[in-house]
Amino acid sequence: MPCRVGGSGKINEEEALPRGTSRKLFLEAKSLGKVLGSLSRVVMVGESMPGGTTTALSILRALGIGDYNSTSSSSNINPVDIKKKVVERALERARGVSDPFEINDIAGDPLHISVAGMAVGILSANSYAILAGGTQMLAALALMKSSGESFNEESVAIARTRWVYEDRGEEMVKIVKRISPGSSILYINLNFSDSPFEGLRAFEKGFVKEGVGAGGASILAISRGVSMEGLKASIYKEYESLIERK
Repeated sequence: MPCRVGGSGKINEEEALPRGTSRKLFLEAKSLGKVLGSLSRVVMVGESMPGGTTTALSILRALGIGDYNSTSSSSNINPVDIKKKVVERALERARGVSDPFEINDIAGDPLHISVAGMAVGILSANSYAILAGGTQMLAALALMKSSGESFNEESVAIARTRWVYEDRGEEMVKIVKRISPGSSILYINLNFSDSPFEGLRAFEKGFVKEGVGAGGASILAISRGVSMEGLKASIYKEYESLIERK
């Protein structure tokens, strides 16, 4: 039976999810991960969620990890003060709570707990899990470690873009070493400064920084023999086709 997700997403005003939802999401995602892991030796899990860096920060802080500068932003100016105000309100309700599933019900979201469950399931099938995303994947990794599930840390990697690396690279390394020392952090050295499209050149000005698994997908492409120039040409072609559909 699929888990029904409620909640408003306003963690500064009310609980993120109905109590018990996070554990159900984790277990259902774990089952899906097992299936995916049985079909491939490497499984990449990407993410895309508005406000996700704020809820990721809330999860990390509730678990006692990192500080208020630990997560990145899709904006070129990270609104740390706004995030801090939102997270502090959420953490008031989570004070004294140690169970990661309850923490996520109070101050998290449905995405990070699902990514964590899926990754655990993938690993239980003896496959390699690539968490393709920016600083949000720190929250997913933290939930994996605090869930009580055992997994091979060396079979987990966080894959992100150069823009995330340049923005929060040092913080990510410190947090991953604390959470899961055996796990890896990878990044792809993409550069869109020569792009004919203003929307892609915005990456070089500090906007967006990631995408729906953009770093991980690019790394996989390079690992399979695609050249950097070939990868960029494909990205530009796809971007152009999207613009033409408008």
